[in-house]
Amino acid sequence: MKKHYEFPAVLTISCEDDTIYVDFPDLENCFSEGKDINKAIKHAKEALGNVLYWMEKDGNKIPEPSDICDIRIKDHQLKVTISVDMIKVRRSWQKKEEKIEIKK
Repeated sequence: MKKHYEFPAVLTISCEDDTIYVDFPDLENCFSEGKDINKAIKHAKEALGNVLYWMEKDGNKIPEPSDICDIRIKDHQLKVTISVDMIKVRRSWQKKEEKIEIKK
């Protein structure tokens, strides 16, 4: 298991509802949103960490990230790299799981 991951993400700026949507082209079902760039990136980090954590836990293969230069974007989109510290993510999930065990 890696300590750190970095994956490219596409941020789509919606003028209709003032929301920034985030999608990770390399990871199915990994997406988030935010009302501004800071919240969108924060939520994207959380989503990425959670998806990767459960992929690890379930024994699923985590794909190699695409080269950000190979990702095509459209108008109202930006491409960025999102990084996540998996040591912190795993610790956070362990604490959540411990709380669940205590409540049983």
